[in-house]
This record gives sequence, structure tokens and C-alpha cells, in this order.
Amino acid sequence: MITIDVGTSSLRASLYTEEGVCLHTSQFHYSPLFLGSNKVEQDPFSWDEALEHTLRGVSSYIADHSCNVHAISIASQRASVIPLDKEGKPLYRAIMWQDKRSIAESEDFARILSPRLVYTKTGLRVDSYFSAPKIMWLKNHEPAVFHAASVFLGVQDYVAYRLTGELVTDTSQASRTLMMDLSSRCWDPQLLSVVGIDQTQLPRIVEPSSICGYLKDSFAVHVGLPTGIPVVLAGGDQGCAAMSLGMVDPGVVVANTGTGSFTLGYAKEPRFDEGMRSLCSAGTIPGSYFVEAGLITSGILVQWFVEQFFKDIPREEAFDRLFEELAQAPVGSHGVVVLPHFKGVAAPFWNPKAKGVFFNVTLATTRADMARAVLEGISLDMALNFELIKEVMGSCTRISIAGGMTRRDVFNQIQADVYKHDVWIADSAEASSLGAWMSAVVAVGLYANHAKAYEIVAAKHPRVFAPRQEATALYDAIQRKRIGLYDVLSSNEIYEQFSEM
Repeated sequence: MITIDVGTSSLRASLYTEEGVCLHTSQFHYSPLFLGSNKVEQDPFSWDEALEHTLRGVSSYIADHSCNVHAISIASQRASVIPLDKEGKPLYRAIMWQDKRSIAESEDFARILSPRLVYTKTGLRVDSYFSAPKIMWLKNHEPAVFHAASVFLGVQDYVAYRLTGELVTDTSQASRTLMMDLSSRCWDPQLLSVVGIDQTQLPRIVEPSSICGYLKDSFAVHVGLPTGIPVVLAGGDQGCAAMSLGMVDPGVVVANTGTGSFTLGYAKEPRFDEGMRSLCSAGTIPGSYFVEAGLITSGILVQWFVEQFFKDIPREEAFDRLFEELAQAPVGSHGVVVLPHFKGVAAPFWNPKAKGVFFNVTLATTRADMARAVLEGISLDMALNFELIKEVMGSCTRISIAGGMTRRDVFNQIQADVYKHDVWIADSAEASSLGAWMSAVVAVGLYANHAKAYEIVAAKHPRVFAPRQEATALYDAIQRKRIGLYDVLSSNEIYEQFSEM
């Protein structure tokens, strides 16, 4: 099985055995363009280049080891928008999921349709985070692009189109657009009318773990793979990661940290929060639903900190130095508090105008204090989302954490302390790829369902971090102060006053 994991900062193609053992990975790095305070874009051709580079790497390994490929499975970031013309060529750079330019369009959307009606239809809040307001922004600000667009795709859809020539998406991706009805699992005419498009301008919807097409001859020859390989839509990267961490039944909560951090719970039917703080999306297991709360900037905030405060040190060495230093700072970072809202805040506050804050910095504050405060700020926001998911779901039997930062034990311990709960660590940091493998083996019939596939890769002896009582008590006090700080900034419209600076 070849898995393609399309992340925000890189694309990975990995080769797995039928037993879920990773034989080879090829990776291609790229960077979205951060254009001012609100705009985040990426050239779609960067994904073409990444696909070609990584699949050539995998095909070389396949040729050298005489492997047979059963399927290619795609997991991807969600809620980005790429307009294509009639020939399938991109008309504009992809408007990325972190992009916040469409705040005014979100407000227009909410004036036309009640936010609560939209929430009950889609499981989503009306927010610039999602695809529909981004398309509306194109209509208002790039009308030539909007009217020339034959179809609007997400990143997974674009990759699938390049591989197969099919215009197709899956329910886990479509349910992040603000245009799919969660009950019917179809594009909703009422929502589409607000955006100003019809369903012919969107890809057809299938269930995740579906074969969406077959590797077309021209692309197969180009990268050295056999033609006609089935291509599977595994779904959103966060849902795929959650599956590989055991979220195949109710009770397990998953917190996955990459560029952002996402906390998810599994449900067999839609679950909603009265205050509309959590989201409900179609899951990556056919017929399932995931309750979700997200933090927009986490891993990317750590990267920003390294780039600003460790400029003269090579990248990998800089990250090692960061974690060495912050491990020497005490719990609570000598009083330094961080609100990690550097691209606005999603759950539980839902304020796209929020900004990042370092507070209580003094002349005694060290770089280590600030570095640890970043990790604590990220974790404390994730703790708010963990409590929200528990409230909506009703229970939590286990919390599994994953992502590249879980390679650092200090981050794992902080999470256990702020959650006040044991946390289980995955053996592999590449949880999204492993979830894509699960979708592939189910799609081609090697395993009966996702639960059976999970049994094959489930960690037999997982690492577990337990909360420390003294640290938990201190973090409780810090959390109350952080919430108070945010409330003062928000209620007094401080963010709005500084928004144009």
C-alpha cells in the first residue's frame, strides 16, 4: 500500500506492507505563503512537484525490492480551496485552511442564514476557517477567477484529480466546507445558494475508504509506477490519525498536534454542543461522525519561536536546543503566560480576530521561560478543547496523543498534567499515514473493517504519561488566569483596536 499524507508543510509518500509495517518513506517539504496578518496561500503546483518527487522515490524502492502495489491511499489537510478552469488548471493559488481573509464573507453568510441553522445542518460554525467563505471571497474580490472556475477543490481532491482525472471528494472532507448537509451527506442547495455556486462546480461525494479512480497511464509512466492502481480517498488527516490511534469506537479521545492541534471524539450519530463551541464532521470511517475542537497554531508556533529566537543555529540543532532549554524552566514558566492565538482562535472561543499574547514578561524572564510558556499555552488551550469534547461526548476512557512534538517527553508530560488524565503515546509519529493505510486495506478487502485493521497495528505496550498532582494544581490556577486575560482582551474589543496595525 502506498499512502500519501498531504500536510501543511510537507507531503509524504510511504510504502506499507499488508501488516501495516512501513518499508519506505519519501518526503517533500514546501511552505505556504503567509501574506500579511490574514492571508495564507500555496501554489498548487507545489503539490504536483511533491507528488512526482515522492512517488518516484517510492517507485524506485518498489522496483529494487520487487513489491506489488494494491492501492494508493490519500489523507490530506482540510478546508483549503483551489479553483480550476475547464482544462483542470489552477486559476489562483490555493487559499489555505489557516487563511482568515474571508471574515466579512463569514459575517455575510451568517446574516443570510441563521448560524444555528447552519450548525444543525453542517455541524460547523459559520467561520472563515471553512471553504465556503473563501469561495465567497473570490466572488467578491477576484470575480474573473470566480466566474472562470469550473470547479472548486480541496487539497485531497486536487491530488486525487492529478492521479486519476476524477473530480471526487469524500464526506469527511466535504463536511468541512460549510456546504454539505451532515444528515443527507450531500451538497445542500440552500447553502450553495448563499455561496453563489451549484453542485456541478463541486466534486462528487463518496464515503471515505472508497476507491475513487485508478492511477492514470500518463501519471503512472511519469513516476515509474504500474498503471491502473486503485486510488483510495482515506479522508481528512486528523480523522485518519485518530483512527490509527484507536478511535474506532466511542470512548477514545485523540489529541493530534501538527501545524495546528486537533482534539477528536468518535460518535455513531451527530453530536452537537448547545453553545456551538465544538464541531461535528463526517468521520473517516464510513457512516461515523467525529466531534472535534481545534487549535489553529501549535506546531507552527513552536517553529516561529525557533526561527525568531534561535536564528543563528541550524534548524534541527535549534529545535533540540529549544527543548533542552525549556526543560530547565519550572512548571508555570516563572509566571509567563502565552495565548497561542497567532492566527485567531477556533474552539472554544471562535474569534478570528484574536492575536497571540506573551503576558507577564519581566526583565527576569529568560528565553527558556518563554519557550516553555509557548508549550504550556498550546497545551492549556488543548486542555480546554479536551474538556469540551468530554462534555459533548459524555465520557472518556482513554486519551491518545500523537504528532511530531510527541517525540519530546516534556510536551507529553505537560499534556498529561493539563488534561489531568493519563495520555497514551503512539509508537509512530506519522499517525495520518497509518490511518490512510487502514483505509486502503479495508477498501481493497484485505480486512473486514477499520477495527480489524487497527488490531493489526495497535500498540501492545504503549508509553503512558500520568498527571502529577502538584503540576496539575498549578496549571488549574494558570488556566483560570489565562481565561480571564482572554476575556478582558475580547470583551473590551482590544483585538479589534489593534487589528489594522
